[in-house]
Amino acid sequence: MSFVYGRKSFVEVAEDFARLLDEFQRLLVKHGSNTNVRNTKLGFYERQLKEISSLPNQDAAMLASIVTRYNLLNRLFPRPENIKIKDADLMKLLEGASDLQEKGQEYNDTFFELSMALRFLPSEKATVNLDMTTICDVIVNEELAVECKYLHGIKGLRPNLSKGLKQLDERVEKKLASYGFVALDLSALVDHQKIWNFAQSVFSEFLGVYAKLEERNKLAAGGILQHATKDKNFEKIISSFVSLQIESIFYGELGDHEVEKMSKHCLGVLFQCSVDLVFEHDEELLPVSIRAMNYFINPSIPASQHDEIRHAIKNLASGI
Repeated sequence: MSFVYGRKSFVEVAEDFARLLDEFQRLLVKHGSNTNVRNTKLGFYERQLKEISSLPNQDAAMLASIVTRYNLLNRLFPRPENIKIKDADLMKLLEGASDLQEKGQEYNDTFFELSMALRFLPSEKATVNLDMTTICDVIVNEELAVECKYLHGIKGLRPNLSKGLKQLDERVEKKLASYGFVALDLSALVDHQKIWNFAQSVFSEFLGVYAKLEERNKLAAGGILQHATKDKNFEKIISSFVSLQIESIFYGELGDHEVEKMSKHCLGVLFQCSVDLVFEHDEELLPVSIRAMNYFINPSIPASQHDEIRHAIKNLASGI
């Protein structure tokens, strides 16, 4: 299981988002569109950010998560030479309703493909070539194919996995890649209210501990809210609970039929979800985004190669 546990102030999030909207506006102008990006759903989210303190905490969490996900697309502006993507696919992300309950919207299909591609960009200076202009969702270094499926309902897990496995073999047959993964996004399938309630309960316990430490002048600068949410034990408890949720969904649906369909070209299946949380103390709000990813390695692959595959997958945690 790999996790990204991110936090930024609302001010930083808003500044990054304004910059992204300016980039999208330039993209629209480039293609002769008269659309004002601030009249799209992104403009709605930007206006909501200015009123975020008046939103219920769960709405604030969803808004922060949506905006944070979009902000990471700033990595595509200006477009690096090693990333091939159609402008039309980027502009698809402007489509859809301005709804905070956005995990079921169709644009998530395109967004998931982008997010998975960006996971393969290393933080170090090494260059990775990404191609999203072929019939395959993502091609990495002309070698590895990734077929992405954003699931809108639990009944779609098995058929979408089977479809992805078939597509993976077709990509190899057409010599677009030599091997690859099927990637599933389970964000629309997890019980977000259940995770929210659990996280708030755990946070309350940690808040009590740090409040006592503050009373005894045992805390360094930073405040109770920052100390409680940065506690490694706190992060571990929350991440383990999210891990349990996505593993129970995936393994509850995975059948022998799908496993038998995994050819020698399939390294395995990646499955992930994103969770939106906000923690509050003394009228201060802290948005926390959790992106969890786990994997299932093709059992037909020799055990001697499993460690190498696991290491490669864990390095993907730093992505979008």
